[in-house]
Amino acid sequence: MTPQDLLALTGIRDWFALGKPPEGELARAGAEITAIIDRPESRRTVIEALADDDDPHAHQAPWAARVLGLPYRDTVLRRIGAAPLDSTAWYLLTEDCPTDEIAGVVAAAEQLLPLVELLANPEPDIFFGSEYAADRILDLIVSRLGAHPGHGVRLLRTALATRCERNRRMAAYAVADWPRAAVPVELQEALVRAAAREPVDDIREAMRDVLSGTGAGAD
Repeated sequence: MTPQDLLALTGIRDWFALGKPPEGELARAGAEITAIIDRPESRRTVIEALADDDDPHAHQAPWAARVLGLPYRDTVLRRIGAAPLDSTAWYLLTEDCPTDEIAGVVAAAEQLLPLVELLANPEPDIFFGSEYAADRILDLIVSRLGAHPGHGVRLLRTALATRCERNRRMAAYAVADWPRAAVPVELQEALVRAAAREPVDDIREAMRDVLSGTGAGAD
């Protein structure tokens, strides 16, 4: 049994759960699959692959850990320095990340992403292609920061000052979700500068709503 096998089995189990309860042979198959997933040795297989970066199934281990409810972010953070533009790793780090773990994710992003290189005049475009991988990762992270007031201020300031339309939009939306008291002066000033040069009407209005206190997180 490998982490990849477990991912396949959990996919089948979840597919069963979408419809009405199976009967007969399907019900027995479903029970067997659940029993395999729940075996202690199945969890041990995933834990061992998380601990060993050279394991042939190391890449699938965090995904398997996620569906099994096992901790995995420390493993992804340990590995991400070797591939800082791996968007799937950043997804694993940010998706459903609890606030007590987001600081480590933010610190890794500030260290590993070329934030200074992303600063540019704003454009009304979303950029595609491998040369914009860092832009898209910043978008991915910033889009989750609305749930974590006070965290990721530098990332938000950077996103507000990038060329990519979606980065600026996601940053404005994230800050709009924060209580006003959680928005520091430096981020307010970044919003003022961003709104003054924003070429996209609705993004500019979202920035101004935050500044005027009418955004989603207004007290």
